[in-house]
Amino acid sequence: MKSEKWAGVVRYEHIFGKIEGSSTLQGLPEPKHEGEIEVKLNGLAFLGEYELNDRWSLNGGVAIYNGEKSKKFSGSAFKGNPKTPADAEYDLDAVSYRAGVKYAKAFAENWDFNANLDYLYMEIDDADPTEPTGIYSAGFSYGVGVTYSF
Repeated sequence: MKSEKWAGVVRYEHIFGKIEGSSTLQGLPEPKHEGEIEVKLNGLAFLGEYELNDRWSLNGGVAIYNGEKSKKFSGSAFKGNPKTPADAEYDLDAVSYRAGVKYAKAFAENWDFNANLDYLYMEIDDADPTEPTGIYSAGFSYGVGVTYSF
């Protein structure tokens, strides 16, 4: 949807990350210890854009995500600790709010190359009972892409 200066945008987003670590602790039955936490979120962002000029625009909106977190730990130091199960997966739901700026350069009719920088605030609902409630994340996100306008 687009008018003179305003446009509505729906964008698919995939957020992912993994933390891994290992150590060797002498004096334990299993000296080698490893841990991994991986997060995957998929969502839709609903944005409004206001065009400043031919190439620059401001945007803001909300996004809704669904995904999962997996925890994998091995080694005797982790056994029996409920925060470090051997293998477990938990559901994640999240919502984010953002405001940002976008640059777009047309290269053909209805097609453009674009880049955006957004400030993002995210609230996460984690089904993992060992995690605190009210998890949030804030920071910048960026993206580059090609857009076709109808």
